[in-house]
Amino acid sequence: MRKILAAIAIVLYTGVYCAATPPKTPDNPIENLTRQIAQTSDDYNLYWSRANHYELLKDFEKAIADYDRALTLESSQKSPYRYLMYFDRAKTYFERAQSSDRANASKDFEKAIADYSQGLALCDGCDRYLPYINRAASYVALERYDLAARDYKAAIKLEPYQPLPYRNLADVYIRLGDYDGAIESYSGEIEHAANASGLIFSVSPHTKRAEIYELIGDYEKAIADLKKTCGGEINNPSCANLKRLEALNGK
Repeated sequence: MRKILAAIAIVLYTGVYCAATPPKTPDNPIENLTRQIAQTSDDYNLYWSRANHYELLKDFEKAIADYDRALTLESSQKSPYRYLMYFDRAKTYFERAQSSDRANASKDFEKAIADYSQGLALCDGCDRYLPYINRAASYVALERYDLAARDYKAAIKLEPYQPLPYRNLADVYIRLGDYDGAIESYSGEIEHAANASGLIFSVSPHTKRAEIYELIGDYEKAIADLKKTCGGEINNPSCANLKRLEALNGK
């Protein structure tokens, strides 16, 4: 049997849902914010904004320190947007984890999960689609596939017309050995592919589903899927796989 490789697609939450973003600043924003903080050290928005700039520069330690300070200051002000700071800090922990050694990465993935969970608990009536996807990606990194599947299902429930959670759920099902679940999820991705909103996968869902059909020995359905992606192109791997399967199937 051919080995199926599952790659989890990640879209990091950027704090654009349901809330005002931190204040914008002129050129040299970090220097400008640092001057403002020196004058008004109890404004959590200033720390939050500077943290976001540090995060863009991949200066994760300074970003996290500023998110920590912003959350501490905000705790006495009861802002309705506290959950966004948790989402932003979770994103930073996740990104730092991806650039860390395995031991430290595990700790940061745990922190990202905790922050996404806290943010989701505080987020009342907002669009929680991407935070679920991103928390699921942290679970995948820690090989907690059952919890990842739960979050991708929650994302699908919130945004049933978006293809991304279907693709990621299918890939998790592969890791769990649930090929029926993977086929169903790839079918969901195919159904809603028109809503991809610029998100492009290197491998089409028809090709991915064909791999599962081949794995379980359903060559007819695998061939049908590959015919949708071949297009008669000489260098298209789907065409080579189509010919190979047709030969195996006696056609």
